[in-house]
Amino acid sequence: MRQGDIALLPLKSKKVPPKTESTPNRFTLQGSHEVVAEEARVNGNLYVKNPSLYHLPKTHPDLENLSGWFKVIEGKRSNFYNFAAPTID
Repeated sequence: MRQGDIALLPLKSKKVPPKTESTPNRFTLQGSHEVVAEEARVNGNLYVKNPSLYHLPKTHPDLENLSGWFKVIEGKRSNFYNFAAPTID
């Protein structure tokens, strides 16, 4: 499930990702996407349980009350030419 530059990839396995760092269950990514989850875990990647994803500028629909564990994937922007600068989504 994708919302702009952020994607939530459902985990196929029923295995719970191991917890290696304490992480808040509500945070903002890239300054424009708010993630609210029942639980969040970091183990080289960010994983969230039963998340909702909100786009703060409101140009993407909310993803609410998802069920299960998801890996959070952030899109990386490439370099760009100054005559074709990206816009804020």
